[in-house]
Amino acid sequence: MPVLARAEINYSSFLNKKEADIFLWLEFTCDVDSKWVDHWIDYWSKWLSQYYSDPLNHIGLVTNIGMREPYRHQWHRVKRLLVDNTMQALIYYHQVNQHPTNTEPPMANKRMLFLTGKPLSANRLPVLDLIDRGPLATITTASLFWNDSLYHIVEQCGISQDRARQLVSKYQGSPDKLQVATGSVSGHFHSAGMPYDPELYATHQISLIPETTVAVSHMYNYCTEKTYRTILNHHSFLILGQPGTIQHLKNRGYRTFTEYLPYPDYNDFDISTPATLLEHWPKLEANCLALLECSDWKQVQQDCEHNHARLLEENRHMVDLVAQESLGQIIYDLESYNKFGWGPQPSNFNWPIPLPGNH
Repeated sequence: MPVLARAEINYSSFLNKKEADIFLWLEFTCDVDSKWVDHWIDYWSKWLSQYYSDPLNHIGLVTNIGMREPYRHQWHRVKRLLVDNTMQALIYYHQVNQHPTNTEPPMANKRMLFLTGKPLSANRLPVLDLIDRGPLATITTASLFWNDSLYHIVEQCGISQDRARQLVSKYQGSPDKLQVATGSVSGHFHSAGMPYDPELYATHQISLIPETTVAVSHMYNYCTEKTYRTILNHHSFLILGQPGTIQHLKNRGYRTFTEYLPYPDYNDFDISTPATLLEHWPKLEANCLALLECSDWKQVQQDCEHNHARLLEENRHMVDLVAQESLGQIIYDLESYNKFGWGPQPSNFNWPIPLPGNH
């Protein structure tokens, strides 16, 4: 079901006055089958047709920028705004909590950061296993959030329980002392990711990011807070995610460091299973080593600066555009803050931050 961000309806006056103006904003920014979008446009258009001869002019669509448009879609029938609710929530968290970030690109110290998050994905625990067996082991700082309920299902990652115990013994917890592990549902034990210590990014040269989705999706191609937090902290990166993620970022104006890699098309690799990950790991490992050994690190640092500026610019544009187009009427889902697992909302919660002069 879509979230009705806000309908400009005063029900008491609307029921009595036919001239009352109605504009419905339909928000599709979560994991929803994109085929439903046209269904709901049709549904509300039919409802509005009893009051207007041009009902489609009274409907607006708010969608995530990574949401794929289905074949033969008709989304163009209504006004459409593109947002990235994860990016906007992340930046808002930093603003309202005055959370510090790493303010400069790191020096070339040959250290890699790998924060695994939820462990039982092909790009998490299996990658940590491969890192631990090769040349990256001595130069990688990793996190691993774990509880004993995961041992009985760890073999779905192609790892034995004995090997899992070895990795847990070596990596369990986080080098980030400010992170607090939350949740203990089997298969979903992870860190909320906020707050964190920005010193992690100052003391490591690159990040290897295990994005949330690794399998090809015909509905979405987007990034999460894992990538945006890395960019916000001036870090270069390689992304272990679904094919198309790197191109998605390039299309949005970000630099993705592929020109420094021996295998720049690495994001096209299928790493959705332990077997396919193992097949492509030599090339992925070579990419990590190549970025760590990059001879033009000054240019990499400039790319990090560019990405940081682009992130803030894109966020500001999206927030302003939604406020302007909706005349300040769209109110973001206030539960979003808690859905990210960031704890109680602060008392000054007001998202998005209003434009100057808006009240």
